[in-house]
Amino acid sequence: MIKIIKGVFGYREGAFIIPKTPNDAPFSLSSKDEERLVTLGVAEYVGDTRNNTPVENDAKDYNLDMKLVDLKAIAREKYGVDATSEISKAGVIALIEGRITGKTDEAPPEFTAIDPVV
Repeated sequence: MIKIIKGVFGYREGAFIIPKTPNDAPFSLSSKDEERLVTLGVAEYVGDTRNNTPVENDAKDYNLDMKLVDLKAIAREKYGVDATSEISKAGVIALIEGRITGKTDEAPPEFTAIDPVV
C-alpha cells in the first residue's frame, strides 16, 4: 500500500480516473507502480513489511467513548476529513471510516480545462 505525499495521482477505477492527493487514504497498485511512485518521491509505503519497516497498527485511534470535539480534531488532522457540520460521534466516525475505505457518498471532484490542479 502507498499514500500520496505530493501532488495528485490519477488512479484508474474502472472507466474513471480518480485523483489521489495527500488527503486521501492509502491505496494499492501493482508493486511496480508503487515502487515507481515512491522512487519519484510522490508517495510513501504504508504498512510495508519490506526492509523491516513495521506494519501499521490496526488499533483505531478513535472510538465512541471520545468527546465529539476530539473526534472532529482527529478527523481533520489525521484523516483530512471536514466533520465540522456533524453533530454526532457516530457521524464523525462514519466520515473517518469512509475516508479510510474510500467508500463515501461524496462525489469525486470534477475538473475542467481551466481548473488548476496543485
